[in-house]
Amino acid sequence: MTSAPSTPSTPSIAVVGARGYGRNHAVAVATLVAEGRARFAGVVDPAPTDDVQEIPAGTPRFATLEDLFAQGVPDVVTIATPIDTHAPIATAALTAGAHVYLEKPPTASFAEFEALRDHAAACGRAVQVGFQARGSHGVSLVRELVADGRIGDVRGIGGVGTWVRTQAYYDRAPWAGHRVLDGRIVMDGVTTNPLAHSVDIAFALDGSSRAEDVAALTVDPYRAHPIETDDTTAVVVTTTRGTRLALGLTTCAPTHSDPVVTVLGTAGEIAFYYGRDVVVVTTPQGREEIAVERDSLLENLLAHVGTGAELLNPIANAGAFMRVLEALRVGPEPARMPDEVVTWHGSGPDAHPVIADIEEWCGRVGSELATFAALGAPWARSERVLAELEDDGARPVARYVAGDVLEQGVSPRPFLHPVWTPNGVVTTDVAPSDHAWHLGAGVAVPDVSAGVGSSNLWGGGTFRLGEGYRWRGDNGRMRHDAFDQHEASGVVERLTWLSSSGEELAHESRTLAVRSLPTTRDDAVRVLEMASQVAPAGEQPLVLGSPASNGRDGAGYGGLFWRVAACSDPDVRTATARGEEGVHGSRDPWLAWSATGAEGPFTLVFVRREGDDPWFVRVAGYPGVGLALAWDAPRTVPVGSSSRQAWAVVVADGIVDDDGAAALAAQLA
Repeated sequence: MTSAPSTPSTPSIAVVGARGYGRNHAVAVATLVAEGRARFAGVVDPAPTDDVQEIPAGTPRFATLEDLFAQGVPDVVTIATPIDTHAPIATAALTAGAHVYLEKPPTASFAEFEALRDHAAACGRAVQVGFQARGSHGVSLVRELVADGRIGDVRGIGGVGTWVRTQAYYDRAPWAGHRVLDGRIVMDGVTTNPLAHSVDIAFALDGSSRAEDVAALTVDPYRAHPIETDDTTAVVVTTTRGTRLALGLTTCAPTHSDPVVTVLGTAGEIAFYYGRDVVVVTTPQGREEIAVERDSLLENLLAHVGTGAELLNPIANAGAFMRVLEALRVGPEPARMPDEVVTWHGSGPDAHPVIADIEEWCGRVGSELATFAALGAPWARSERVLAELEDDGARPVARYVAGDVLEQGVSPRPFLHPVWTPNGVVTTDVAPSDHAWHLGAGVAVPDVSAGVGSSNLWGGGTFRLGEGYRWRGDNGRMRHDAFDQHEASGVVERLTWLSSSGEELAHESRTLAVRSLPTTRDDAVRVLEMASQVAPAGEQPLVLGSPASNGRDGAGYGGLFWRVAACSDPDVRTATARGEEGVHGSRDPWLAWSATGAEGPFTLVFVRREGDDPWFVRVAGYPGVGLALAWDAPRTVPVGSSSRQAWAVVVADGIVDDDGAAALAAQLA
């Protein structure tokens, strides 16, 4: 091994990779040389570099790293080479004794990242990763503003990046746009290269940069360019701090816009436009725009080498980002965008695809903190249909889907959507903008435990007294296992409830059945029967809770739940009360909801089949009805026992009056 270099007052720097982004490295080093703050040890590139004007005349040029080191090991090596070469080149430089400035992504896989991180520590050398926005003073400013309470409690962090990349961009190098090339991992996608800074800055603003800071992670990748890797992706992360991060990224936008990462609070938001070092604070008191300065990561590395200054972005701080890259690498390949939503603009090297409404969808990811699939983008991965339920006349009543393409933060689970009236009015909603984890009609429970720890099988944040709702990485899922009966008129299903880490919490038997209901009305009426029986999966009692059982008054939701479709003029009532305040928490045997949806007026009459669980009802905040199994206290299900809920729901067209609703309920009594 070549002896380690000394660290003189004027450090020597070599640039490895002189083209592409490496030109910027050459300019930065040349500037430092002109200021007398560094010596240019040379440029390494296997191709001739005589035409690279950014390299000062007289700079030594080498074809290989070995040729450079034969002339002496520089103090610092900058690396801007194809992604798949980052790890071996950086490893060689560290082994020789140089410190490394490494462009993003640092490596092409998480295993390479861990090996390089550990090798740097073993060599006693530093690796600074070139996420340049880490040098912006905006990072510390945003964190200070959040800590000072300027926007209240943090609801999450959202990022939006909508760029244009032409065919010339993907033709610029053989590795561009590839996941794997000639057997070597590359992973050159929108998330890991052009808009990787958005992902990294989201982690930086949360203070969750290391690999171990990621509690849960979902990626939702697509492609419209003729490439292997992603050009349009939603990334959703829950950190161990309990923060929800979501980013909507694309290179298929109609125009190029400034990427932004925004901290969303209960009393405002702070947007960081990292590309131009601007922070915008928006609160009820007004809007404030603050320009900030940026420190050079290369100069910071030199200060670290010379005086021991703290690195702004050491390689360990890329760990969380590398978890995202790894999820893209080992996860499903990017889904091809359907032709009908893609329009091509330009021709030849200037050609580029534009995905319909992609700016809106990326914006929703960043504001609603959910994936494209969870938000219901028309081109997103479609749900696996478990059953198409029909009434006696073979007319569609409801579609039952598995929910297994949904991201972890919504607590994936099977659900019914759409549920139609006889005339085709949709009465359910899925992934609405106010609560992306509300999934049609089905079963969901906010707090489930069987022994140590608890899991959220409702979706969204978890409520704890004194802390409020926070993303805690505790979202579990309900898994479809098998059908014991499967007919057009109904199904009997076996499910397993799983914790956030995959342990079995409970086994459920779920029954869905549909039929027509004879009435004196002119139009048809149908009934959807739903029953859920759940028992502990192991040798510990099953405890079912709610925000109310955890201390939030009136928030006893959990159990059977129907997210009602967006509607106007809702009228909710029971036999003894009317309006949200009157019916919420009541134990009347039936509850009716009449309103006008997008396709027309409809009425739902919910009839409790068993027990006396109170009605959970929301109208003003969002439209929803449920049976609350943990209204004000948790429900404990002993081993060998089970908990059961059941209701029958009349689904009718038109506005049914009070007498009509009572008559329909009486037919089901």
